[in-house]
This record gives sequence, structure tokens and C-alpha cells, in this order.
Amino acid sequence: MQEKGKHYVIGDVHGCYEDFLLLKERIDPEATIILTGDFLDREP
Repeated sequence: MQEKGKHYVIGDVHGCYEDFLLLKERIDPEATIILTGDFLDREP
């Protein structure tokens, strides 16, 4: 991981991939993005 620069930690996307992409567009491309938690929405 980079020591300098911006870091964003995003948790529990839960299948909201399109919303995640919109958020990602607003983040500096040089920044580090760390996804924690669930990325997929699991069906019951």
C-alpha cells in the first residue's frame, strides 16, 4: 500500500456495483481504494 496519497475504505457494497462505479468516478484515480466486507449480494 502507498504511504503517501489518499486512501478510501469502502465497506459492504452488497451488489450495488453501479453505485460503486459512480462513486469510483469521483475518487482521484491515483488514490488507493480498499474494499472491505461483502461485495456481492447473496440471495437467501
